[in-house]
Amino acid sequence: MAEDILFNPGDAIAQNYDYNAVMRSAEIFHYQQHPQQFVLVQAPEDACYAVFRIADAAHIKEQLAPLRRYQIVKRL
Repeated sequence: MAEDILFNPGDAIAQNYDYNAVMRSAEIFHYQQHPQQFVLVQAPEDACYAVFRIADAAHIKEQLAPLRRYQIVKRL
């Protein structure tokens, strides 16, 4: 069963249709920034991968920006 999470698409650290390119970007960002928790997600509508900080996850009550539902592929 897939785990869904909501994010504002503008908060993405990296976004691409290529899984390996997104993973590479996430690893570089993780190395340059202090270790934080990230998730690699996939948009079910268009199969695009993206990386977000877990701290940027949207809470349903705080819908100030347009949110998009993603499925978690991997926690980093």
